[in-house]
Amino acid sequence: FDRYTVRAWLDTRLAPKGYGYLIPFSDKEAHIVIAYPDYPENQERDVNDMWDAFYDRVCRDLDQDLKVVDHFEITGYSIGICKYPRIGNTFFTGNCFGAIMPFMGFGQFPAILTGVYAAHDLLGLGSYEKLTRPLRRSYQNSLALRRAHEQLDNPKLDLLVRSLNGYLGNRLFNVRNVDVLKLAGYLLRPWVTRFIAAVP
Repeated sequence: FDRYTVRAWLDTRLAPKGYGYLIPFSDKEAHIVIAYPDYPENQERDVNDMWDAFYDRVCRDLDQDLKVVDHFEITGYSIGICKYPRIGNTFFTGNCFGAIMPFMGFGQFPAILTGVYAAHDLLGLGSYEKLTRPLRRSYQNSLALRRAHEQLDNPKLDLLVRSLNGYLGNRLFNVRNVDVLKLAGYLLRPWVTRFIAAVP
């Protein structure tokens, strides 16, 4: 594996309203994941069939036979953001804060920041509630991206990926001082507001 390359698959046949990805740990090991929401329409899907199809696709796309050395499943894994980041002397940080971002499920950096911000508050260097507001807004932007992604079928996903892989993508991702995902999430909010509660 190229340790510095993460691969993602957006295919509703493999992961309905979700995605699959491969994250290398080293030249020889990688983490392969399919993630999809536990919506009622997905309850009837056979996870083993979806996994087999995804695993075959990964092997085919990488042009190699991969050996699975360990596996696990997580179901009913609800994510969300806390209503109050701090109650009295209790600071909600990391997972307890809700640092997992809904769009692609990452959140390591926001999780670390919640710990740093809690320390700042304890040292009298700022208010935890105020310091975490940008993280809460980021969560809402990520949720808007997630809800928009869930509305796309395979042809629309293909069009989106092709667009981002061409001139439009080069223009968007090479603009300095602009967080494209943040901007996209913010702009998508009006179209997905029925799914999102406002965060101050």
